[in-house]
Amino acid sequence: MKLIRYIFTAFVCLSAISVMAKPNIVIILTDDMGFSDLGCFGSEIKTPHLDGLAEKGLRFTQFYNAGRCCPTRASLLTGLYAHQAGMGKMTEDKGPERPGYRGHLMDRCVTIAEVLKPSGYRTIQSGKWHVGHDKKECWANVSNAPFRKYKKFAHEGGIATPLIAHWPQGISAKLNGTLVKEPAHVIDLMATCVEVAGADYPEKFKGKAILPMEGKSLNSLFQGRLLKREEPLCFEHMGNRGIRQGQWKLVAQKGAAWELYDMYSDRSELHDLSVEMPERVKNLAAKYNGWAKRCFVK
Repeated sequence: MKLIRYIFTAFVCLSAISVMAKPNIVIILTDDMGFSDLGCFGSEIKTPHLDGLAEKGLRFTQFYNAGRCCPTRASLLTGLYAHQAGMGKMTEDKGPERPGYRGHLMDRCVTIAEVLKPSGYRTIQSGKWHVGHDKKECWANVSNAPFRKYKKFAHEGGIATPLIAHWPQGISAKLNGTLVKEPAHVIDLMATCVEVAGADYPEKFKGKAILPMEGKSLNSLFQGRLLKREEPLCFEHMGNRGIRQGQWKLVAQKGAAWELYDMYSDRSELHDLSVEMPERVKNLAAKYNGWAKRCFVK
């Protein structure tokens, strides 16, 4: 039987080793680690084993989490946004009238383990599932350099994650040690696992209708091709919100006005273009509002 193992300790490193047709898959999700904490992402801390995986794999420089450990786990496990999975505000249950905020994974979603088991995978989870609200956040500004803010915010310092993908038999050898600059998200890991494992994502599970996957498989990037993402990536946590489409990102803190940034030239989010480009703000805000309504965000 094939093996898929999760080590949860909210930032991601993925390693897959091919055995015959289907790979074994290991996903390592590291909590409270800043964007620049790995040696291969610029840290002064030596991380030789992870650097070795990156040297013979890929480094994703624009990979995103869901702003905090709990919603990130929900998105990673289900391939959905956290609110769709029922965990819009950590483990707080706001009742059936707010389906995006029930505090646990709902029966409208399935986990990677549940999808891969019918394809012959044995699944193991090791590490924590959830630790509740974490108020120790101020330290994170330094480790998230050069980005603004820290976890819970939708600015880059709160959602940018270092991702290493290592798969000797699946990633083109000519790409070893290179950078992937295309935006990607933890919701993409479900779709990636489904594709490389040859699994089928269900429309129903245990008699319940299942929401379609939100993410896109990263397998095309493993071959040097484009991802061809059609929908923007969206973010909301504790009132902090954002949307990323191509080079443009619209972002705001809770209760504050939208800010607009060009991610190609200003990923540190220092030059707000919202006043100069009001039509772009209006367009992206409308897309965000449509996403929020569809995904049970209040």
